[in-house]
Amino acid sequence: MLANDIKSLRPNAEMLNWCTSVANSRMVVLEDGTILSDSATNPNLQNCRLLMKSLNLEIRQIINYDVVFIKNMIDSYQSSIEGKSLYQFTDAQQKIRKIVQDAIAEKATDIHILIRDATAIIKFRVLGDLQVYTTMSANDAIAIVSVAFNRESDHVQKQFSINQIIDAAMVLQIGRQEVRLRLASVPTYPGGKGCDIVMRVLPLRSQAKPIQLEQLGYHQAQLEEFKHVIRKTSGAIFLAGPTGSGKSTTMASLISLLPKNKKIYTAEDPVENLIDGVTQVPVNHEVDYMSFANIVRQFLRLDPDIISIGEIRDSDTAFMALRAAITGHLVISTVHANSATNIIVRLLDLGLSATTLSDPDFLNMLGFQRLIKLLCPHCKVPFSEVNHYTKERERMLQIFGSTDMEKLFVNGNNLGESYHCEYCKNRGTKGLTIVAETLLVDDLVREHIADNQLNRLPSILRAKTGFMTCHQSAAIHILQGNADPFEVESILGPFEIETQF
Repeated sequence: MLANDIKSLRPNAEMLNWCTSVANSRMVVLEDGTILSDSATNPNLQNCRLLMKSLNLEIRQIINYDVVFIKNMIDSYQSSIEGKSLYQFTDAQQKIRKIVQDAIAEKATDIHILIRDATAIIKFRVLGDLQVYTTMSANDAIAIVSVAFNRESDHVQKQFSINQIIDAAMVLQIGRQEVRLRLASVPTYPGGKGCDIVMRVLPLRSQAKPIQLEQLGYHQAQLEEFKHVIRKTSGAIFLAGPTGSGKSTTMASLISLLPKNKKIYTAEDPVENLIDGVTQVPVNHEVDYMSFANIVRQFLRLDPDIISIGEIRDSDTAFMALRAAITGHLVISTVHANSATNIIVRLLDLGLSATTLSDPDFLNMLGFQRLIKLLCPHCKVPFSEVNHYTKERERMLQIFGSTDMEKLFVNGNNLGESYHCEYCKNRGTKGLTIVAETLLVDDLVREHIADNQLNRLPSILRAKTGFMTCHQSAAIHILQGNADPFEVESILGPFEIETQF
């Protein structure tokens, strides 16, 4: 195709949003099906082909072209339609953008679309709780989700179907905001009639700077422990906690503390928090060589200083983390466990030996965290002034004592009365904070690991000066009047009556 022929063509309007937001204007699809790319090795070429196929667009040819020309062509086309959307969105495309826009306005972390038979409910997760956003017909919801997976996604592997498990990611341009979302779907019983779709709202690229560690909620002694181990040049830091407990945020905050003259690699599924100066690699479980273990194996050939692994899920990844940590690299990762000490149990389950885990060159620190709600300072209610918890008053008295009982506040929204607060939109809470237990792995801990005395370790640690359980961490917030003890118990489980605060 001659240069003049190319210049006479216009960009394909249906692909333009993808080319600008995902391919970063390094590629453009023309109206005749020609793809102009700045390089034959552009990593987005395959996804471009798959997306065009899903839209039933013919792929005529692929031509390497100057990136400046490509960007100018896109800019000129956008200027010609100034005042309009990048292309004429379908009704479903407009709806998905409206839903995402409203979710961001509500500071939601996730969008849940629950399709059942003829109806669908859309919910937002705000401050840890699901709240109903709207309802619609199942057909409308399926149309919206199909657009998200088939047209907007930058990871098109197959057409959306409510009968299949599908994962994807997408970037939406909403006004002047660029929004990243991770999508996942699963069919529900009975088959063929429904499914659940969750869209995780990831940080905007313009707001991707990691939160400072001091802002997450760790207490001062715990912060000092983190700052101590993050200065080490080898060994491993493992974090645990359920999904949605803020582990990725903590890892990003820790990485942001590392010296800028160090080579830092991360393997993530997916990349959530964008960090300046860090090489971040997304895991792709559909391709064997892009698994956690294989990516870490490749990192070790690239002269790294620090390696962050999104999650230790299998034996291969556990052994690669071990290999990296004991060969002069600092490793930061997460493990699914329900306490700091149970991280050791999980690593044993994954095949690491007690001898390995007690090696002084391996484990530096273990942490476990959960998120609790912080009370709205404008509408929190003194515990002493409510009769709603009459049956619980004696138990709280035994836990906190008569003096500290005067410091307790509760969420007025849970009292079953008409409730209005303009500051928190009637939620009674203003945000979330981390409650955690952190464990520096010292000789005492290693001795119990080596002697297979893990069952004794929690009680020994509780008696150890400075060690704090999640309940003790939460109690500090409660006694400061910043957390509702009953909401805390709904997250962490009941306080032990014999516990003294």
